Amino acid sequence: MKNSFKKSLLPVLILTNALTFSEIAFAAGETISLGSMAGDQSAFAGTTWSSVSADGRYATLMASVGFIPRLFLYDRFTNTTKNLTELSNSSAASADLSASGRFVAFTSAASNLVVGDGNGFTDIFVQDIQSGKNELITKALDGSSANEMSYYSALSADGQFVAFSSAASNLVANDKNNLADAFVRNRKTGKTTRVSVSSAGKEGAMGIGSSGLIDISGDGRYVVFSSGSSNLVAGDDTSEDVFIHDTKTKTTSKISQTVRNNGIISGSKSPSISADGRFVAFSSGSSQLLLKDTDDFNSDIFVYDRVGKKMSKITNNTTGSSVYPSISADGRFVSFMSQADNLVLNDSNNAWDTFVHDLKTGKTSRVN
Repeated sequence: MKNSFKKSLLPVLILTNALTFSEIAFAAGETISLGSMAGDQSAFAGTTWSSVSADGRYATLMASVGFIPRLFLYDRFTNTTKNLTELSNSSAASADLSASGRFVAFTSAASNLVVGDGNGFTDIFVQDIQSGKNELITKALDGSSANEMSYYSALSADGQFVAFSSAASNLVANDKNNLADAFVRNRKTGKTTRVSVSSAGKEGAMGIGSSGLIDISGDGRYVVFSSGSSNLVAGDDTSEDVFIHDTKTKTTSKISQTVRNNGIISGSKSPSISADGRFVAFSSGSSQLLLKDTDDFNSDIFVYDRVGKKMSKITNNTTGSSVYPSISADGRFVSFMSQADNLVLNDSNNAWDTFVHDLKTGKTSRVN
């Protein structure tokens, strides 16, 4: 879902209007600490993994209750917080809100969120926040649960399509590669499709592991994921790369395309896509993605314009690594975490910070 800051790993969640990415929010600069509104305040456990609705009204976060991570929803209009997984018998994490804030996708190992879920693995669920009903997304072909772990998920704007990563081999027919793959489930039709395949439909071959993070465009057409498979596009190697799959044309393309042979070879991961599918942000330690890139030491944040066919790096010559980008619906703003101290003036806390980069003005702001 493309209006969320959903990959925050800050120990205390800081929700700012800048991170909602609504068109009117960025200038306001409001900061709200949600960590004090959810979970067990005496547990000394952090609040993490935030996601925000398109209008900035709703935010989800993970917070501990008795040291068990639960999923909470905060309503900025009413200033109230709701525990969405209060009765579950296991933890919940990695939430992603739909644009309206009605649906939330999340990961949980709980066996009592839906009837008949006894596989013992983490699964992907979608909850209708209005009704409180949970839906199991990682279903096998026969309707049973997945036979392996599922990791991360992302929702289309209306919540109909759920992209997710899973190591299960029984979600689609002929899954024989023994690898974690990327999938999309149409909640309306109940059909699950594997998207980490080549344009010819061939499944990924053995390679290095994927980070598992995944994203989907607003209309559910485009899915971005990372993979170390060498056969998803012609001439690829086993380095982890960022790919995009078009569910309409059933074609797969590589986003993290190298343009020169010299420089550091390193993986690309953690992709985030704009609502219309034009812009893809991701992190990479490679210095082969631009013709002139002398920064060979850190992970950086890149943005690829699929229409203009232009690659940009927004963390040039930084003093530390930058990770977990999340791009706004319109593709203008990119939030990310960085340990660099030279992205803004007077950064002297020697800590990971959260930043927002404006691709139109070129300005980077620290928001925590």
